[in-house]
Amino acid sequence: MNRYYWFLVLFAMNVLNMTAFAGDFDIVSRHQARAYILLAENVDNIEKEAAKDLQWAVQKTTGVTLEIVETPINDTKLIPIRIGSISDHDDWLQLSYDGGIIRVTPNGINITGKTPAGTSNAVATILMKDIGIRTYYPHPLFTITPKTETITIRSRTANPSFYYRIWSGLTKKILPPIGDAIV
Repeated sequence: MNRYYWFLVLFAMNVLNMTAFAGDFDIVSRHQARAYILLAENVDNIEKEAAKDLQWAVQKTTGVTLEIVETPINDTKLIPIRIGSISDHDDWLQLSYDGGIIRVTPNGINITGKTPAGTSNAVATILMKDIGIRTYYPHPLFTITPKTETITIRSRTANPSFYYRIWSGLTKKILPPIGDAIV
């Protein structure tokens, strides 16, 4: 009987260890970094800003600064948080134009979208739902940053409730200048 008990305990520990990567990961644990931010090749400025926002939020809530790099770090204790638009993914069909995907895998965390706006929205979802950041006005007085020792990111698909506004700063690349508009 004792032999079967230890077999079940070891089996359960193995299953729990494997499922830890199936949906969530602590990027900061007890004020210690367990990840770094890795920018994809040809990353857009919007995605760079999203990476800086994630770095800022983690630093404000835990006191830990995650490094932002463009090439992988050779440190087996840290996993990469990859940020950038990727052209193909299994979940593209369920994404809106500005939707994003957050996937936790054994090799790291992938934050991506169909467009840079989608990647930015995926990071914003992490800031609000995983970290607890609330910004009511772009000023430190109106931004709530809860203090914590641990931040856990979980896998999810982030589809905004409504499409991105056409008259925004993000769409200036795809719209013609006002002087070139067809009237």
